[in-house]
Amino acid sequence: MNERKLFRESVFITLAFVGVLWCVKSWEYATSVDLSFLGIYPRTLKGSLGIVTSPFIHGDIQHLLSNTFPLAILGVGLFFFFRKIALEVFVIVYLSPSTASAREIPK
Repeated sequence: MNERKLFRESVFITLAFVGVLWCVKSWEYATSVDLSFLGIYPRTLKGSLGIVTSPFIHGDIQHLLSNTFPLAILGVGLFFFFRKIALEVFVIVYLSPSTASAREIPK
């Protein structure tokens, strides 16, 4: 695969994921629905859903902006330079913080 096509695909994959994050937040604002119930609740069965959904939930626009630019830059780099393992790395990085948070002992 030539580098130009690989770069375009890397940008597309990354921006598609970032776009989903923005769509979730936009929908949350447009409908005035609070999606915080999809966050992580440590050591509860209810909180298990948050392991998968919490990366899509952001407190406010500033929080989402703070995650957007690093995710876009690092995501393109990941999918461009490490194409063969990029999806596996992405899934591990996506789930690891959520899984660690779910294991915390509630205070």
